[in-house]
Amino acid sequence: MTIAMPPRLSDTGWTATYDISRLTPSRLRGAIRGEKRLTDDSVPVVWDLVMFGPDEYHWQRTDWPAFQFTAAVVRCDPRARDST
Repeated sequence: MTIAMPPRLSDTGWTATYDISRLTPSRLRGAIRGEKRLTDDSVPVVWDLVMFGPDEYHWQRTDWPAFQFTAAVVRCDPRARDST
């Protein structure tokens, strides 16, 4: 899976490719190719994309506690995009 973020005023954008190792109805587990961040055990970090509903997901590292997630990523209401 490849995710790309276009450049914004605050950064130059980025692209990450994940090798998917597990898929459930609410979770997708993947390791970023070339990941440089390491766990306390000195192994590359693995990420779970966790769905909280049809319009919201969070990221969670597999070495984090079960209740720890990144901030929510929420789908933009299409009507909000059309009103600009």
